[in-house]
Amino acid sequence: STIKPISFNFSDLNITLPSQTASVANSPNISTEPDLDITKVKSINNNPNAIAVIIGNKAYQSTKQVAYALNDAETMKQYLIQVLGYKEGNIFYIENATKSTFETYFGTKENPQGKLFNNIKPGISDVFIYYSGHGAPGLKDNKGYFVPVDCDPQYVEQGGYSLDLFYKNLALLQAKSITVVTDACFSGAELFNNISPIVISVSNPVVVANNCVVLSSSTGSQVSSWFAEKKHGLFTYFFLRAIQDKEIC
Repeated sequence: STIKPISFNFSDLNITLPSQTASVANSPNISTEPDLDITKVKSINNNPNAIAVIIGNKAYQSTKQVAYALNDAETMKQYLIQVLGYKEGNIFYIENATKSTFETYFGTKENPQGKLFNNIKPGISDVFIYYSGHGAPGLKDNKGYFVPVDCDPQYVEQGGYSLDLFYKNLALLQAKSITVVTDACFSGAELFNNISPIVISVSNPVVVANNCVVLSSSTGSQVSSWFAEKKHGLFTYFFLRAIQDKEIC
């Protein structure tokens, strides 16, 4: 199997990306950019067997908040309903997921058959997974982890949810297609003081499958940014703007 890259041509959609200079990288200030309103999109898509897991992690117990995670998650949910034709009852919408929540939906090392696995129709269901929140590297193993709200990032290898495990369990799903969208930084630059960004190592059997797409706001040692004026993650905002503008036109 080969990886089929997906590209978005923002110029065709009349979207101007903000300049990523040091002064605005984390909080672009572009008053000309309109608000997201995915509810304007009237799509004829209907996908009654599709299943989604949407996670917005904002209220962390041991590290700083992710201010716009819930805005991102709620808007992404509306995108699935309004644009992709998902049934609202087939969307698992989760605010402030704990480690137990991740294990419930995506499974554990011992038992990969979590709630997502048990709700899809093999060969029929499209699967969409979205996450907005903190990611972090293990300081000892340099592996990537989702950071649940009850996790101390200094001990993410014990309290986080492993990306290796996440993708390993996804690869066992007998779904028609799998799409993963993450608005998170896994380099540690946003969470740990006085360290250089860490390049994580992730075993990802999903991306080599023909029916899978993974889109992420950052890779390697990159840092994800916020669009403070619009109260969204920068990646999520422009991802949804591209979809919205294309569907409205």
